[in-house]
This record gives sequence, C-alpha cells and structure tokens, in this order.
Amino acid sequence: MRLESLLDEREIGFFLVQEGEESDIVMAAIHHAPAGVLELPCPRHKKSDEAVGQLALKVARELKCTFIVASNYFLDLNKPDPNIRDKNEPTDYLIWLLHNKPRVLIEIHGHDGKKAKADIEISSGKQRNNHSLDFAEKLKKYMSRNRFKREYTVSGDYPSIKFKATEAVTINSDTWLAFHIELCPELRKDSLEAKRIASCIAHTLKEICSEAIDDTN
Repeated sequence: MRLESLLDEREIGFFLVQEGEESDIVMAAIHHAPAGVLELPCPRHKKSDEAVGQLALKVARELKCTFIVASNYFLDLNKPDPNIRDKNEPTDYLIWLLHNKPRVLIEIHGHDGKKAKADIEISSGKQRNNHSLDFAEKLKKYMSRNRFKREYTVSGDYPSIKFKATEAVTINSDTWLAFHIELCPELRKDSLEAKRIASCIAHTLKEICSEAIDDTN
C-alpha cells in the first residue's frame, strides 16, 4: 500500500518511520488522522490533527528528509504517558530521536481555528523564542510569494501564542533545534492550500539549515 493511501486509512492505527537521505532533519506528524476523523484513541490527546500527515510528507519529500508519522495512534508520543509507562520513560518516538540525534526536528500539528491567536503558530520552546520568531518571519516571506486564498496570520512569539508546546519533551529539548508548528484547518484540509504551505515550510527550513551550516564554518 502506498504511503499516501495508508495516511487516508480510518480504521488502521500505526507508527511509522521513513528514513530519508537528509538524516539531520526529521519531519513529524504524530497526532495525524485522516480528514473527518476528529478523535484519536488516545486518552491524553483525544483531538486529532486532521490531515497533517499528508502535509508533513510533502515537506519531507521536498527536503528528502526523514518522515515520522503516528496515525490514529493510542499514545501521545511527544510526552511520556503515565497511564502506560513510567513517568520518566520516553516513548518509542523519543527513543528513536535520542538514538538518531537529528539536527532539526519539525512537528506539524493542527488547531481548530477557535482558540489560537494566529492561523499559524510556531514554538521552539520558552528558551528559544528567537528561533521561532526567525522561522515565522522567513515563513511569511515565502508565503507572500504564493497565491493563498486569503492572508493568513503567522506568529512565532512564545509569550503571545496559544499553543506553546510547554509539555512536549521533544520540543523543549537541547539535543536538537525543534519547531512545533500549529496550522489552521484551511491549510491542512484544502489540498491546494496544503501544497502551498508545505512548499513555504520547506523553503523556510532550507534557508534556516543553510544559515546554520554557514555559522559552523
């Protein structure tokens, strides 16, 4: 079964890692469910991030990087689950990340457009607000070059956004540079808008990674 078809499966739950040529970058969608599936079989994270898997896959393919997805999954993978495991024991997702140590981790999530302060909210954790602000500015630059159906608001300011990812151990880690990206429904469920924002995210990450390489030389 092709991966695109698997991401549309409503009755199957799975955790999958597809390693890419660019091993320093990981693109993850860990709360994915097909569009129309509103809830996950996960007590700690009932609300699904509809259609984020397809979008994250588009970015991963453009970057040729590793793609990780959990679909219809029973665990909240970016946080230890005290109901299933010891509170300090990492999930398989975090174990994989700690073993492979990517340079950059990007998690794509989705909000319902009601509580968020912006259509796109970006967090790198409380201590790295400069990185999320930089990502937001670069993303806005690439978005301005595309014909989106409307003007979407973008914020990477940790004190201002709603979805800060404060409990996500994968985002609040010093082992890699992390970006937690929350997208409004139109950017995930509309295939053309999803294609446009995926391209913008990919270009933003290429620029960020290029600058990081230049800084180390």
